[in-house]
Amino acid sequence: MAAKRRSIDFFRILLGFHLASIIAGGPAPLIATALLAWTGSGYSVALYVLLSCVISIAATIPLPDYTNRDISEQPSYEPPESAVLAEASSGG
Repeated sequence: MAAKRRSIDFFRILLGFHLASIIAGGPAPLIATALLAWTGSGYSVALYVLLSCVISIAATIPLPDYTNRDISEQPSYEPPESAVLAEASSGG
């Protein structure tokens, strides 16, 4: 059960990463070009980049801090029970 939970968590992380790169990173050059053409000033592009940075920072603030923690003690880094049982039953 723990191995399935880890794979679901990993999938959720990958899904979020890739959707963010598609949604935010894909149209960014088009948005910047449109802002530059619409306003005629590079400041609008700078404000767009600044807004993107503020959104990114606001999204990372609620994340837990793992600084100076031993992450090897986290239960998600243990081998799945099925692998341990299979190794023990095979005599290896």
